[in-house]
Amino acid sequence: MNPIFYREITNSNKQWFSKIDPSVNFKGTARIGRNVIIEEGCIIGDQVFIGHNVKIRPESYFGDYSELRADVWVSDFARIGHHTAIFNRTNIVSGMVVENYVYVGIYVSTANVKDVVRWRNRDTIKDPPYVKDGARIMAGTILLPGVTIGRNSLVGAGSLVTRNVPNGEIWYGHPARKRGLVDPDDIPTGMLETINEASTYEWTTRTTDNEKHEVEYLPRFIP
Repeated sequence: MNPIFYREITNSNKQWFSKIDPSVNFKGTARIGRNVIIEEGCIIGDQVFIGHNVKIRPESYFGDYSELRADVWVSDFARIGHHTAIFNRTNIVSGMVVENYVYVGIYVSTANVKDVVRWRNRDTIKDPPYVKDGARIMAGTILLPGVTIGRNSLVGAGSLVTRNVPNGEIWYGHPARKRGLVDPDDIPTGMLETINEASTYEWTTRTTDNEKHEVEYLPRFIP
């Protein structure tokens, strides 16, 4: 199916448009804003919302009913699950996985490289964050390389996450640490049904050389 674009807006100074590579695979209907760029090899699920000025790098995947609000940057080989919302001016780094029913607030920063190797004679090793089903990451949070945000956990606004957040815990601070527990009944409607549809999956990333970053995955959400 073809995506549905917002009405094209033209004025005397500027023409608003979006650029989508012909290889992009739309699984259903998508609503796409102005000045959006979607590069080659991406897969866009059904009923996806992509706001103005979003940039999506090659070979990324978006599940059904996912949302990318204005000015979000998604790097290559990212995996975004069903019913996941990523809000304004957040960046998703190369190879990062964000599972189902995840909320990511505005101005969230993520990193996947622990050692800056530019202008140095050694390879880049990428270790992106991993966000599990039902997690909530509030505005202004920073996720450092390699951290896992556990299922149905909550990370408070402005936190610096340097360690893994276990399932069902509340963390915040600078650096973030455990502050409490999420009510076990406080889970997104429909999340358990979605998880049970495919109980086994694995997404892993590896770096083959300094220039090329590949992703090996068993696609949980791709039909």
